[in-house]
Amino acid sequence: RKFPQSEHVSAAVLAAGKSFYLAGATAPAEKWLARAAKLSGDESLEASHWQARLDIQAGRAAEAIPTLQKAIARAGGNSLMPQLQLDLADALYELPPRRPEALEHYAQIAARYADHELAPQACYLAAFTALDVKDYQNTRRHVGRFLDAHSDHELRPDVMAILAECQFQQGQLGEAFTSWRQLLDEYRERPE
Repeated sequence: RKFPQSEHVSAAVLAAGKSFYLAGATAPAEKWLARAAKLSGDESLEASHWQARLDIQAGRAAEAIPTLQKAIARAGGNSLMPQLQLDLADALYELPPRRPEALEHYAQIAARYADHELAPQACYLAAFTALDVKDYQNTRRHVGRFLDAHSDHELRPDVMAILAECQFQQGQLGEAFTSWRQLLDEYRERPE
Protein backbone atom coordinates (compact mmCIF):
# COMPACT_ATOMS: atom_id res chain seq x y z
CA ARG A 1 0.00 0.00 0.00
CA LYS A 2 2.89 2.35 0.64
CA PHE A 3 4.42 1.79 -2.79
CA PRO A 4 1.62 1.11 -5.28
CA GLN A 5 3.90 1.90 -8.24
CA SER A 6 6.67 -0.47 -7.18
CA GLU A 7 7.87 -3.01 -9.70
CA HIS A 8 7.33 -5.65 -7.01
CA VAL A 9 3.59 -5.10 -6.54
CA SER A 10 2.58 -7.90 -8.91
CA ALA A 11 4.89 -10.42 -7.27
CA ALA A 12 3.77 -9.34 -3.79
CA VAL A 13 0.06 -9.60 -4.61
CA LEU A 14 0.58 -13.07 -6.09
CA ALA A 15 2.72 -14.15 -3.13
CA ALA A 16 0.00 -13.04 -0.71
CA GLY A 17 -2.66 -15.02 -2.56
CA LYS A 18 -0.45 -18.09 -2.86
CA SER A 19 0.55 -17.90 0.81
CA PHE A 20 -3.05 -17.68 1.96
CA TYR A 21 -3.95 -20.60 -0.34
CA LEU A 22 -1.13 -22.77 1.01
CA ALA A 23 -2.13 -21.86 4.57
CA GLY A 24 -5.72 -22.96 3.87
CA ALA A 25 -7.15 -19.47 4.32
CA THR A 26 -9.63 -19.60 1.45
CA ALA A 27 -11.33 -16.19 1.72
CA PRO A 28 -8.16 -14.07 1.79
CA ALA A 29 -6.58 -16.32 -0.86
CA GLU A 30 -9.52 -15.68 -3.18
CA LYS A 31 -9.26 -11.94 -2.59
CA TRP A 32 -5.54 -11.72 -3.34
CA LEU A 33 -5.62 -14.19 -6.23
CA ALA A 34 -8.46 -12.24 -7.85
CA ARG A 35 -6.30 -9.11 -7.64
CA ALA A 36 -3.29 -10.96 -9.03
CA ALA A 37 -5.31 -12.40 -11.91
CA LYS A 38 -6.11 -8.87 -13.08
CA LEU A 39 -2.42 -8.06 -13.41
CA SER A 40 -0.42 -8.70 -16.54
CA GLY A 41 2.34 -11.16 -17.22
CA ASP A 42 3.38 -14.32 -15.48
CA GLU A 43 1.84 -13.32 -12.15
CA SER A 44 -1.58 -13.24 -13.75
CA LEU A 45 -1.11 -16.70 -15.27
CA GLU A 46 0.17 -18.17 -12.02
CA ALA A 47 -2.72 -16.55 -10.14
CA SER A 48 -5.10 -18.31 -12.54
CA HIS A 49 -3.40 -21.61 -11.67
CA TRP A 50 -3.80 -21.09 -7.92
CA GLN A 51 -7.36 -19.78 -8.28
CA ALA A 52 -8.26 -22.86 -10.33
CA ARG A 53 -6.76 -25.18 -7.69
CA LEU A 54 -8.77 -23.34 -5.05
CA ASP A 55 -11.99 -23.62 -7.10
CA ILE A 56 -11.45 -27.32 -7.77
CA GLN A 57 -10.81 -28.05 -4.10
CA ALA A 58 -13.92 -26.08 -3.15
CA GLY A 59 -16.09 -28.12 -5.51
CA ARG A 60 -16.32 -25.31 -8.06
CA ALA A 61 -14.60 -27.03 -10.97
CA ALA A 62 -17.08 -25.57 -13.45
CA GLU A 63 -15.99 -22.07 -12.38
CA ALA A 64 -12.33 -22.95 -12.86
CA ILE A 65 -12.78 -23.91 -16.51
CA PRO A 66 -13.38 -20.44 -18.04
CA THR A 67 -10.63 -18.96 -15.86
CA LEU A 68 -8.20 -21.56 -17.16
CA GLN A 69 -9.33 -21.27 -20.76
CA LYS A 70 -8.67 -17.52 -20.66
CA ALA A 71 -5.27 -18.05 -19.05
CA ILE A 72 -4.34 -20.71 -21.62
CA ALA A 73 -5.34 -18.36 -24.44
CA ARG A 74 -2.99 -15.72 -22.99
CA ALA A 75 -0.15 -18.07 -22.08
CA GLY A 76 1.27 -18.75 -25.53
CA GLY A 77 4.66 -20.39 -25.05
CA ASN A 78 4.85 -19.50 -21.35
CA SER A 79 6.45 -22.09 -19.09
CA LEU A 80 3.20 -22.25 -17.09
CA MET A 81 1.28 -23.66 -20.07
CA PRO A 82 1.64 -27.36 -19.12
CA GLN A 83 0.44 -26.62 -15.56
CA LEU A 84 -2.52 -24.61 -16.81
CA GLN A 85 -3.42 -27.41 -19.23
CA LEU A 86 -3.20 -29.94 -16.39
CA ASP A 87 -5.39 -27.73 -14.20
CA LEU A 88 -7.98 -27.63 -16.98
CA ALA A 89 -7.92 -31.41 -17.32
CA ASP A 90 -8.32 -31.75 -13.54
CA ALA A 91 -11.31 -29.37 -13.57
CA LEU A 92 -12.92 -31.35 -16.40
CA TYR A 93 -12.32 -34.60 -14.50
CA GLU A 94 -14.25 -33.26 -11.51
CA LEU A 95 -17.35 -32.98 -13.72
CA PRO A 96 -18.25 -36.65 -14.40
CA PRO A 97 -19.97 -36.08 -17.78
CA ARG A 98 -16.79 -34.31 -18.95
CA ARG A 99 -14.32 -37.02 -17.94
CA PRO A 100 -13.84 -38.16 -21.54
CA GLU A 101 -12.67 -34.60 -22.31
CA ALA A 102 -10.34 -34.76 -19.32
CA LEU A 103 -8.91 -38.00 -20.72
CA GLU A 104 -8.17 -36.27 -24.04
CA HIS A 105 -6.50 -33.36 -22.25
CA TYR A 106 -4.33 -35.58 -20.06
CA ALA A 107 -3.24 -37.58 -23.11
CA GLN A 108 -2.43 -34.41 -25.06
CA ILE A 109 -0.38 -33.00 -22.19
CA ALA A 110 1.60 -36.23 -21.86
CA ALA A 111 2.32 -36.25 -25.61
CA ARG A 112 2.85 -32.52 -26.22
CA TYR A 113 5.06 -31.96 -23.17
CA ALA A 114 6.76 -35.37 -23.09
CA ASP A 115 9.95 -33.97 -21.57
CA HIS A 116 8.21 -31.77 -19.00
CA GLU A 117 8.18 -32.75 -15.32
CA LEU A 118 4.36 -33.01 -15.46
CA ALA A 119 4.36 -35.56 -18.32
CA PRO A 120 4.45 -38.65 -16.07
CA GLN A 121 1.58 -37.32 -13.97
CA ALA A 122 -0.45 -36.49 -17.08
CA CYS A 123 0.20 -39.94 -18.54
CA TYR A 124 -0.79 -41.61 -15.26
CA LEU A 125 -3.96 -39.50 -15.09
CA ALA A 126 -4.80 -40.43 -18.69
CA ALA A 127 -4.58 -44.13 -17.76
CA PHE A 128 -6.53 -43.59 -14.53
CA THR A 129 -9.27 -41.59 -16.28
CA ALA A 130 -9.53 -44.10 -19.12
CA LEU A 131 -10.06 -46.86 -16.56
CA ASP A 132 -12.60 -44.70 -14.73
CA VAL A 133 -14.66 -44.22 -17.90
CA LYS A 134 -14.24 -47.91 -18.76
CA ASP A 135 -12.23 -47.18 -21.91
CA TYR A 136 -10.02 -50.23 -21.51
CA GLN A 137 -8.25 -49.89 -24.86
CA ASN A 138 -7.07 -46.38 -23.93
CA THR A 139 -6.25 -47.55 -20.41
CA ARG A 140 -3.81 -50.11 -21.80
CA ARG A 141 -2.44 -47.62 -24.34
CA HIS A 142 -1.66 -45.01 -21.66
CA VAL A 143 -0.27 -47.61 -19.27
CA GLY A 144 2.05 -48.77 -22.07
CA ARG A 145 3.12 -45.22 -22.85
CA PHE A 146 3.81 -44.54 -19.20
CA LEU A 147 5.87 -47.70 -18.75
CA ASP A 148 7.81 -47.02 -21.96
CA ALA A 149 8.60 -43.39 -21.15
CA HIS A 150 8.63 -43.21 -17.34
CA SER A 151 9.45 -46.70 -16.08
CA ASP A 152 11.53 -45.37 -13.18
CA HIS A 153 8.98 -42.78 -12.02
CA GLU A 154 7.46 -42.99 -8.54
CA LEU A 155 3.98 -43.43 -10.08
CA ARG A 156 5.00 -46.73 -11.72
CA PRO A 157 3.37 -48.95 -9.08
CA ASP A 158 0.14 -46.97 -9.38
CA VAL A 159 0.19 -47.40 -13.14
CA MET A 160 0.85 -51.11 -12.75
CA ALA A 161 -2.17 -51.32 -10.41
CA ILE A 162 -4.28 -49.58 -13.07
CA LEU A 163 -3.20 -52.21 -15.59
CA ALA A 164 -4.07 -55.04 -13.21
CA GLU A 165 -7.48 -53.51 -12.47
CA CYS A 166 -8.12 -53.03 -16.19
CA GLN A 167 -7.30 -56.68 -16.84
CA PHE A 168 -9.55 -57.75 -13.98
CA GLN A 169 -12.46 -55.62 -15.20
CA GLN A 170 -12.05 -57.15 -18.65
CA GLY A 171 -12.29 -60.62 -17.16
CA GLN A 172 -8.65 -61.44 -17.90
CA LEU A 173 -8.11 -62.95 -14.49
CA GLY A 174 -4.86 -64.77 -15.27
CA GLU A 175 -3.25 -61.61 -16.62
CA ALA A 176 -4.61 -59.59 -13.70
CA PHE A 177 -3.19 -62.11 -11.21
CA THR A 178 0.20 -61.96 -12.94
CA SER A 179 0.17 -58.14 -12.91
CA TRP A 180 -0.79 -57.99 -9.22
CA ARG A 181 1.89 -60.59 -8.37
CA GLN A 182 4.53 -58.56 -10.26
CA LEU A 183 3.41 -55.41 -8.49
CA LEU A 184 3.60 -57.05 -5.07
CA ASP A 185 6.98 -58.61 -5.82
CA GLU A 186 8.51 -55.37 -7.07
CA TYR A 187 7.06 -53.06 -4.44
CA ARG A 188 6.90 -55.21 -1.35
CA GLU A 189 8.33 -52.37 0.75
CA ARG A 190 5.52 -49.97 -0.14
CA PRO A 191 2.61 -50.41 2.27
CA GLU A 192 -0.07 -48.89 0.03
